[in-house]
Amino acid sequence: MKTTFKDAAEALWQLLDDIDTQDDACRDNDALFRTRVRELQKKREDWAVSSDGQTLEWAFEEMLKDSWVLSELENENPEVGARYEDDDGWWVRQGPMKWRRE
Repeated sequence: MKTTFKDAAEALWQLLDDIDTQDDACRDNDALFRTRVRELQKKREDWAVSSDGQTLEWAFEEMLKDSWVLSELENENPEVGARYEDDDGWWVRQGPMKWRRE
């Protein structure tokens, strides 16, 4: 489940790293490199989309709400195992800035 901007940053960074790896792996085969990168770059839309190439829209609106909720919870419930209920169910604290839905 995608729940934090850190998850998005790590996933997008991994895509960049995967593309860099393909550059090394396909050093002498430009067509293969392009094919593999086209497949990899499709994964970016799991996290963010841009219809005009200039504006970035997060592909996970719920995550934006949850990120705000999580920062509020962090201040109010610092102990591991703390529980918080909102309109969609329960949050349970797993550690610093680590909450999961129950």
